[in-house]
Amino acid sequence: MMQRRCFSSSTSRLAASAKKLRKKMHWADEAKLLTNIQRALNHYDDFYGSVFGKQWPSMRLGLLSPPKYMAIPNSFTGNIEIITQKLEGMGAYNIQQLWSDSQLVLEKESKELDLNKDLGRLHQLDKTLEAIAATKKAAELDLLYQNAPTGKRPGDIQMGKPPMGRLISKVSEASADFIPSTKMKGMDDFTLDSEYFSSYLKKHDESLDDEAATENTDTTEDNDVLFIKPNQSQSLLQFPKFLIPYSFENGSAMNFPPASRDSSNLREYICVNGSSILPVIALDLRPGTNLLDMCAGPGTKSLMALMTMTADSITCNDLETSRLARVKNILLEFIGTSKPEMITFTKYNSRDHPARQEYSRVLVDVPCLNDRVSCTVADNNIFKPKRTKERLALVKTQKEILLSGFKTVDQNDGSAVVYSTCTLSPIENDGVVMNALKETEVPNLYIDLVGLIKLVTPFERAGVFRVTRTRCGILVTPTTTRNFGPMYVSRIVVKPLMPANDVS
Repeated sequence: MMQRRCFSSSTSRLAASAKKLRKKMHWADEAKLLTNIQRALNHYDDFYGSVFGKQWPSMRLGLLSPPKYMAIPNSFTGNIEIITQKLEGMGAYNIQQLWSDSQLVLEKESKELDLNKDLGRLHQLDKTLEAIAATKKAAELDLLYQNAPTGKRPGDIQMGKPPMGRLISKVSEASADFIPSTKMKGMDDFTLDSEYFSSYLKKHDESLDDEAATENTDTTEDNDVLFIKPNQSQSLLQFPKFLIPYSFENGSAMNFPPASRDSSNLREYICVNGSSILPVIALDLRPGTNLLDMCAGPGTKSLMALMTMTADSITCNDLETSRLARVKNILLEFIGTSKPEMITFTKYNSRDHPARQEYSRVLVDVPCLNDRVSCTVADNNIFKPKRTKERLALVKTQKEILLSGFKTVDQNDGSAVVYSTCTLSPIENDGVVMNALKETEVPNLYIDLVGLIKLVTPFERAGVFRVTRTRCGILVTPTTTRNFGPMYVSRIVVKPLMPANDVS
């Protein structure tokens, strides 16, 4: 009787345990049930939450809220005054005028530019990236090969305490711990984000003390990244005369209606995420310049460049036929056939563009995580499981496109390459720029951080954008009241070395 009772009790306990086990789903199976948007948000919460800290909740809410737009009158209609009056009648204000007024105030204050101002925050960012580098690599490899270490979620590994007390700096080190050697085939096709963490951090330790970075010295054998000095003579980036964006006040829920057509059947204005004007202004287009837009699709930045009415010619390049078709369509909507001689369309792979030193301005607006789209649009989301390898290959693709862009720019003093993304990721932003500058064989390239900061400071002072300075550029971060961005911009200029007895 006692044996039967014990057997019955044991059976009950076993049944209860089995029921619990059935209910407890393995994390890999549970992950399969997540939507693409949830996967994106989980990634951003883990990554950006660590990078941006207390600012991340505000940024997250901004990304999930409708973006804020600017309306740019179409300078090809010939009716700029009528269109601007119409926009002002809606309650929108002139961003160009606001920038000019703010710049005048700053000039009167005569404050010197302090590039060391954010040094402490940038060093803290380095420490944060170092703390998450190893766990990020483990997670990436697990995503690729579905071989989780010890059955844990990547996020379950304690932040800041890498496995075996070390940072994994090479794929080969990680492979022995996390993936079977038989599954390493194909790893040469791309570089993981975490590879750029390690490289990014190493380069800071070696050469990016801000005081040393702003020195105008000859390029060393190590090909250190060089910066324009604050007191170095250069042209001040100006707001193009015919690029006149309009926006509603911060916090306003007003939206611009669809643009009407003029008597020539051209659209009166185009609506864009306001931060996208920055890469175009950073190009410093002027008469005599010729522009290559390396990844032109869908065409909004090429159109804005044309609307400045300054560059002599613009070449719109994109490898995908569908994206190039969108560029042609948007230009037809806004320009028609008024100046066809200005525009050339090409269909080259931007990672190996055939042009060599042909363009005085190059825009490298690369494919990226596209944070705002990734966490709001489910269709064809970059976080879709079938696109995992493509997503992890983005950083290598971006670097190769930027390296190709360096080869297309001519070597005249003042020629420029502008690199931009619409992601908050420091690896796709500063990481790509620094790696590309370290690897390029193109000489005389300098980061014009001075010009960028002088460009965005009037915007920031006037309350238009929330701007964060980074190592190699500037980053517009979204908020619910100033919901522009994200937009990262880095400006790399050609500055031939001057003889020792010359004064620059």
